[in-house]
Amino acid sequence: MTTSGPEASTLNFVTSSMTLKIRSVEWSGISRAAYETTHLASTAPPSGTSATATQAFGGRTYIAGLLSDPGELTCDVTWDAGTSTYPEISEPVEVVRLTFGGSYGASGKDWMACKGFVTGWSASTGDQFGSDGATGSVTIKFTGLGTFGTT
Repeated sequence: MTTSGPEASTLNFVTSSMTLKIRSVEWSGISRAAYETTHLASTAPPSGTSATATQAFGGRTYIAGLLSDPGELTCDVTWDAGTSTYPEISEPVEVVRLTFGGSYGASGKDWMACKGFVTGWSASTGDQFGSDGATGSVTIKFTGLGTFGTT
C-alpha cells in the first residue's frame, strides 16, 4: 500500500475532519455469535468403529446470532504533525472512512465506512518525522452497521 501521492490509502474521521495516510492496515473482519442449543435430550452420534459403517461426528447443535460485530481496524499511519492533530482517544463515536489507494473498481476508489471510536493510539519509533510526517498506530472499534462502496 502506498503512503503518499494520488494513490495513497487514507483514514478519515468524518466529524473531526482529520485525515491520516495509511502505511498498513489490518481489519479483524466481521463476526457473529453462535449460540449452543444442545440439551440433555439431544441425539448423540452412533458409537462403533466399524470400517464399513458410516462415520458420524459432532452432535452439538447451534443457532446463529442475528447481529454481527463489525470488528476492529488497526492502521499504521502518517500525518503532518505541524498541521493536524493526532486521533483523540477521548472523542465520541463518529463515522470513520477508509479509502483504499489505487482504483480497484471500474468507476473509482473503493472505500468502507462505519461508526467507530479510537481504542488505542501510539507513536512509532525510528523515522518518526520522516518524509511522510509523523508516524503512529491507531486502533478503531467499529460499532453499528458499516457500508462498502466505490467513489
